[in-house]
Amino acid sequence: MSATEDDTQKMMFQANVQGISMSTKYRYVLFRRADNQEELPNRRKEILEAYRKSSLIKYVRIAMIGENVGILFWEDREEDWEKGHILALLEEFRRRVLKNCPETALEFGYSLDAASLGRIRQSIEKCQKALNMGKMIYPSLFAWEYSQLGALAWLDIPEEELTHMLSAYSVLLKDEKNIELLLRFLNLEEKI
Repeated sequence: MSATEDDTQKMMFQANVQGISMSTKYRYVLFRRADNQEELPNRRKEILEAYRKSSLIKYVRIAMIGENVGILFWEDREEDWEKGHILALLEEFRRRVLKNCPETALEFGYSLDAASLGRIRQSIEKCQKALNMGKMIYPSLFAWEYSQLGALAWLDIPEEELTHMLSAYSVLLKDEKNIELLLRFLNLEEKI
């Protein structure tokens, strides 16, 4: 999925249907099926049912923008947006979906930057980048924050090249010391 003009229109329509305000600032979470295969059965109904039964319903609105892709709109209130809190809620939502549809593991990309619906395209692009690159860099996680990418967020590396580069370094990344050094390096680059 790419954030095209058509996608933006779908997002805006769904947001309006869900009663999401154009002037309110939100933090966005993009989610999709982890297998990312379109030919698998549509699980929209099950995903929405899991949302209704989860604790997320107290904090966020949801809009499905594809058969197995959606956006969570988190109103910009500091007390609700602590990283540990959001991850716990996403994990609960993910477990509820898996309970009813074992083949439907969800993964999430998000950004801590709040923006109005007028800037949803840029926000969703960040979320999508967090999803795509985060999954390759931190494959053991199910949710990735845009800022986790560090300096890599500024680069537009084609997915095939990034996969090749990461496979070349995968031997090094098996050692915890090397991972720690890499993370320190990325954080230094981010501050420059």
